[in-house]
Amino acid sequence: MTALRRSVVLFSLLALIGCGGSDGGDDATTSSQASTSQASTTQSSDEEGPTLKKVTHEDAMAVVKRSDAQVTVVNFWATWCVPCVEEFPAFVKLDRALDDRGVDVMFISTDFPNEQDKVVEFLAEQGVTGTSYLKTGKSTEFVNAFSGDWSGAVPATFVYDSEGTLLDFWEGKASYDELKERVSSHLDSA
Repeated sequence: MTALRRSVVLFSLLALIGCGGSDGGDDATTSSQASTSQASTTQSSDEEGPTLKKVTHEDAMAVVKRSDAQVTVVNFWATWCVPCVEEFPAFVKLDRALDDRGVDVMFISTDFPNEQDKVVEFLAEQGVTGTSYLKTGKSTEFVNAFSGDWSGAVPATFVYDSEGTLLDFWEGKASYDELKERVSSHLDSA
């Protein structure tokens, strides 16, 4: 079975059973897609809209560690994942509500690399501005980089301190109140 056919079968199964695992091009991603030194960037036609940049697991962790935020919240999501789409507005609201308290929300889409336009369109509809990211490379590399406890399912949320130390992690959908409580608890203890 070809890598493309495996990806299509995996995507179909995930669509039937929900968002049990991250699909974004696990084994079908080529090495040229995984290199962010020459990564493509897609921007919405609105200059104030979102920019989408492809990242490997290494580059994503580097962004977290370079953040000047007191707390960085990383949300892995996909446009095909119903719980991800349902909770997404809560993350946008959280980003706006806690920005002045030193919280930065980082979005990493697990959509296929050829779905960049769809991802940018969704981000624009949600009112996201600035840079968001599109996962490239193997899902296992992201799991190992972010948390060995992560099954690879989306939505998945990670909370890091200003040093890049993992403070909190969970899989599954959360409400705005749950997000705010969990993230704020780390602000209060910092």
